[in-house]
Amino acid sequence: MSIMSMKKIAYKIIYSGNVQGVGFRFTVIRFAKAYDSITGYVKNLPDGSVELFAEGLEEEVESLLEDITSGPHSAHIKNVSANIVPVSNHFSVFSVSY
Repeated sequence: MSIMSMKKIAYKIIYSGNVQGVGFRFTVIRFAKAYDSITGYVKNLPDGSVELFAEGLEEEVESLLEDITSGPHSAHIKNVSANIVPVSNHFSVFSVSY
């Protein structure tokens, strides 16, 4: 593994569309748990969108984001607002936040 692939990165993403009440968060959890380094959360927002905070090795986080946008719920996603944010190191697991 190269030094570049060992870099940690964090994203905060808002998914909007028909993303609540369709199992979207639990699909994201399943995808995230397939990666060793990813921590963070996924949660429903009051406006009907879903917020994702994911941090981990850059290669794994990028793969997770691809999994989400090409996965079984991709047709429900109408808009994605993604921002790279500072790595927090506050999370030890990836889970649903309420």
